[in-house]
Amino acid sequence: MKKFSLAILFALCYNCFVMKRKLTALIITALICIACLPVISGCKAKTNYTLATDEDGNKYYVLSVSGFTNNIKGEFEIPEFYGEGENRAPVREIAQEGLSGTGITKLIIPKTVTKLGNAAFAYNYNLREVVFKDGCSLTELSRGAFGYCRSIDEITIPDCVKTIGALAFLNCESLSVVTLPESLEILDGGAFQGCNKIENITLPETLKKIGDLAFYDCAALKQITIPDSVADVERTEEGEDGKPVTVTDFGLGYGVFHSCVSLEKAEVGRGITVLRSGVFGYCTSLKEIYLPENLKKIEGAYYINGKLECGHAFHNDEALTDIYFAGSEEEWEAVEKVMTPVKEQGASYDNSALNRAKVHFES
Repeated sequence: MKKFSLAILFALCYNCFVMKRKLTALIITALICIACLPVISGCKAKTNYTLATDEDGNKYYVLSVSGFTNNIKGEFEIPEFYGEGENRAPVREIAQEGLSGTGITKLIIPKTVTKLGNAAFAYNYNLREVVFKDGCSLTELSRGAFGYCRSIDEITIPDCVKTIGALAFLNCESLSVVTLPESLEILDGGAFQGCNKIENITLPETLKKIGDLAFYDCAALKQITIPDSVADVERTEEGEDGKPVTVTDFGLGYGVFHSCVSLEKAEVGRGITVLRSGVFGYCTSLKEIYLPENLKKIEGAYYINGKLECGHAFHNDEALTDIYFAGSEEEWEAVEKVMTPVKEQGASYDNSALNRAKVHFES
């Protein structure tokens, strides 16, 4: 609703009455109220179902809401089908920001929904419960899907989901219990960033990649086990000069567990050959870490266009006392460790925690 319309209304009425032109004031008030009816009606929330057609000619609906969406409150169940006659079709897609910024407290998603637009359910501050009815057909939770849904405290992601998109649960500050599906393959950048109530989370053996800053600032996280399935993968692609170059798709992005200040124990699976910048940076409670025998490098600071993006892999890890290395002492010595410190804006970053800790060898 456009607030200036009501402000004009009250101002005009006040002036009219002050001038004791009561009849004129009443007439003006009535006329303005009539004129404002379309504006006031615009304050209502509207549920929109847009008919679309896929590549095979099948009809489906895309759901979104508009108007004063915060007026949509309580339980909201997305219908499986919409329309009548020949236009009756499944609701398959939620538009970008389609159901964001509402007052919904419980959301029920049917199996017909196969696609979520970016930030589909973001900024639903009162949303506490999400139900995937009769399973689901979603393979991906989109970028920012539940970002800033700060009242969700528990969620079970169904087995059909293979990818949790970037920032999917960004700053869901009440989220404490997360059940990940056995189908999950990719956990993208910042997926659980700022979820500072999660103490424990089990990563499935199907998981292949954890993106940059995925668990950044998960301040309550106490321990983590990265399965062997999370792996660095080398592939060949054509370089700028037309010659083949080797590129590494990192299983662990940079800063994945950065600022997890309660993290005490971490186990890194055998698929990881490089511990990237800031991966355990500022984990001030980290006491023990288990590293695979095929580890090749522990990175230093990471810069983008000359600007510091992330510090060393173990910077400011003052509590680290024990490193359990699955290989031999000779293999540990062969691991490239970037120890050169850097200073940026008065802060220092290094991997000196590696020198302070006692290294235990399995072979």
